[in-house]
Amino acid sequence: MILAAAAELFARKGYPQVAMADIAEAVGVQPSALYRHFSNKEEILQEAILAVDVPEASDESFEKIIERLSAITRDNPWTGVLWQRESRNLPLPVRADVTVRGQLIAANLGTALSVTRRELSDLQIEVLAWSTMAIALGTFDPQDGDPARDERLVQEMLRTAAEADIPAIGASSPLGKSRVAGFQSRREALLAAAIPLFAERGYAAVSLDDVGAAVGIAGPSIYTHFPRKSDLLSTALHRANEILWMDMSRVMALAEDERDALSRLLQSYITFSLDSVDFIQLLRAEVPQLPDAERATYLQHQNQYINEWVHLLRRVHPEATMAACETRVRTTLHVIHAIARRPHLRSCTGVHESLKVLGCALIDLH
Repeated sequence: MILAAAAELFARKGYPQVAMADIAEAVGVQPSALYRHFSNKEEILQEAILAVDVPEASDESFEKIIERLSAITRDNPWTGVLWQRESRNLPLPVRADVTVRGQLIAANLGTALSVTRRELSDLQIEVLAWSTMAIALGTFDPQDGDPARDERLVQEMLRTAAEADIPAIGASSPLGKSRVAGFQSRREALLAAAIPLFAERGYAAVSLDDVGAAVGIAGPSIYTHFPRKSDLLSTALHRANEILWMDMSRVMALAEDERDALSRLLQSYITFSLDSVDFIQLLRAEVPQLPDAERATYLQHQNQYINEWVHLLRRVHPEATMAACETRVRTTLHVIHAIARRPHLRSCTGVHESLKVLGCALIDLH
């Protein structure tokens, strides 16, 4: 009961925002009672993540592994969020264990999938394995309502991803290093330094002094541009959000119809995700760190953006429910994020085209 309540709080609010007193209140006990079972909050998070019985047997069929992953999500609906977002609050050795477990699941999915998809290369199999894992472990937004999912629709999307006829994928190439010295503006230089630091270490682990040191700025001069650390995060998130909205406006002006609009949106969102993975990491993981009022406003804008996709899809498929369209849209974006966060995959030739094929299949855009 303690682990279940804590898992939901961590998922909805973000681990740094949850205190032992919050967990105690959620289970109806005094905080002192928690310490009879757990030494601290970190131990609760660790057990909530590592207690999940993930499928690790490499001799299982693809369908069996997917069935077990789906059961994990059904019984522990916060698993995907904790694994993907909150695990970096754990000590490095434990975090490494979580990473290895995730890689093992993807590898076993790939091994099992290759039995029935012998025509695919190793890289194609890997893309499909990570995509199906992303779908199976959950796609709901913990900031927005009930994690319950339509299991039949999820199973359909899992089969769709596993059977997708994605194009050839070539070996990854090293990403070129920018030859531009940097921003002349101190404010922009600080923001450019903060975004990758927040994405790599997590917002809670980065100080304003860390950001200043990255661009050779120290002391009061930092606070001239960003009085609070949350101002840096807020600026980065709202900038990413505005980029997406501006791109949607461009798409709406050019599109011939709703189907064309969705196709163009998908294309541009994939490009944004592959080229701006640090922004994607912030959008996915750091929104709970915003102050309450800013978080509420940001989530409202984020949901409005998703709703534009959903309404377009509903016009393409008027027989579908709004809930089903939303699940398809959120799932598709979640899969794009999952591949974008794998450096060796996002730099592969053909991965953009593969994500377009997967995205069109998942939102049923044929």
